[in-house]
Amino acid sequence: MNLFILNIISYFLVFFSGYSFLKKFNIIDKPDHRKIHKVPTIKSAGILIFINFVICMKFFNIDPFLNKLIVTSFFIVLLGFIDDMVNLRPSTKLISIIFLSYINLITLNIFNIDLGILKLIISREYTELIFSVMCLSLFINSFNYIDGIDGLASTMFTSSFVIMNLYLYYFNDYNYYNNLFLCIPLVIFLFFNFNFFSKSKMFMGDSGSLLLGFILGCFMLYSNSNKDIDLNAFVIIWFGAYYIYDLLSTSLIRLNENNKIFIPDQKHLHHILLIKYDKYKSLILCNLLNIFLILIGIYLFNIFGELISIIFFIILFFLFHIFKLNMIHILKLNIKRKK
Repeated sequence: MNLFILNIISYFLVFFSGYSFLKKFNIIDKPDHRKIHKVPTIKSAGILIFINFVICMKFFNIDPFLNKLIVTSFFIVLLGFIDDMVNLRPSTKLISIIFLSYINLITLNIFNIDLGILKLIISREYTELIFSVMCLSLFINSFNYIDGIDGLASTMFTSSFVIMNLYLYYFNDYNYYNNLFLCIPLVIFLFFNFNFFSKSKMFMGDSGSLLLGFILGCFMLYSNSNKDIDLNAFVIIWFGAYYIYDLLSTSLIRLNENNKIFIPDQKHLHHILLIKYDKYKSLILCNLLNIFLILIGIYLFNIFGELISIIFFIILFFLFHIFKLNMIHILKLNIKRKK
């Protein structure tokens, strides 16, 4: 218990001291037409989350793979920090993510994935590597997309990571339940993200969202490629369903409106919900949808198998996209009526 309390204290100290450091060097997210916050706010707290992850892996007996993953995530955090500082061009950022995904997948040796019924199409080692790099890069970007309201990236990562570890524990004899301690720094970060301590509000920035997307994405690939765990690919996709759905749906909406798909806007589901609900209700609704998609995906796979699972994955995406389009249409009608 004393070790646990010491651990908690160390997390708070990192965030408090880190806040002062970021403030001193004027690392601030300024409001603009596409952002929902109204006052300049300290950003790039992802580097503080990274430091706390390092502390966590020293305190607790988490999976050795996660230890390596946290260490190798340094460069993805650095990329996010640079983006927070100078606002990289979308193409530069995407190429950098693809390159870092490639390097880290080779370093961590998690590209020999088992794709179930798709192995007939993707069976050679080099095609598995290319496919893994594409999947990880897509997932990191999709996670980066959801970081649009307070607490969303932290809570979404936590809900996905917790359910995944519990599933592995109960169904795949995976006994590293101490992995869940990684969620504690994110829970503590929420105190700062929601400004529970006066004048200490922080955003995790791209350094945080890229870090969390990278860790969750790599852990998903590891759970599939590691033969001792051997989590089926058609279960894994459901842990990324919400993120992929929102990325693809938002991209389709932008293309339909003749906008560039990498230029930020407010077409994400959380932005749409914010028009009707406050940020806390929007946060809860997004997390509930994420949990629902994961649980329904696990149920479909366990009862009906791979083929039905992927069919419903596609069907639910179209329902997700149609729901967003209807919400946008209704909101536009309401705006016209008010005018």
